[in-house]
Amino acid sequence: MDHSKQTKTRFAIASLVGIVIIGVCLNATWKMAGSKIRYSQIFTQRILTRVDTAIKEYRRQKGVLPQSLSQLSKVPIRDNGVILDSWEHPLVYKMHKDNYTLISYGRDGKPGGVGLDCDLSSANPKPAAAALPFLQVIFHPLVRGMVWTSVISGVFTFLLIFSVVTPIDLSQHRWGELAFKLLFTLIATYFVAVFITMLHVPSGH
Repeated sequence: MDHSKQTKTRFAIASLVGIVIIGVCLNATWKMAGSKIRYSQIFTQRILTRVDTAIKEYRRQKGVLPQSLSQLSKVPIRDNGVILDSWEHPLVYKMHKDNYTLISYGRDGKPGGVGLDCDLSSANPKPAAAALPFLQVIFHPLVRGMVWTSVISGVFTFLLIFSVVTPIDLSQHRWGELAFKLLFTLIATYFVAVFITMLHVPSGH
């Protein structure tokens, strides 16, 4: 194998392993940071539960549903008679004869959506659509540090693998030794990269 082919092969191997490390770190970012990013969603679910309890208590005492949320007590009500979710959007209170629905339209304040934009209601405060999609976590401002750490880890891995895989390994077809080098380097880099990524997990507050 000539020098040009050796260089291309080393570059291809190093690129592949680097991309794998970036993917693994981004997946770790999705799993670890997701629970932190969901803090606002969890807080809104608690608000819905608290207000729902207050509505039920009002109906138990008065025998009827409140006409508006401003009639409730023991809940945080603004001067204009609204109760806000954690994204500073007013909760929507809809009456249906003897029943009602209490809704938060999520981060975007619009009906529909998934993840942080998913609608939460007193009837279903934890819908399946509220699970955070991968891209919604990765592009969230709070995880910018984790994303950059993942990319830097991949670049570092690329450089490390490119230096570990020598022309001699390729020219002499030392595939067993090469596989061991790659495996050892990949495992070591994986643990270091994930550990460094974890250091950048956001607080979520």
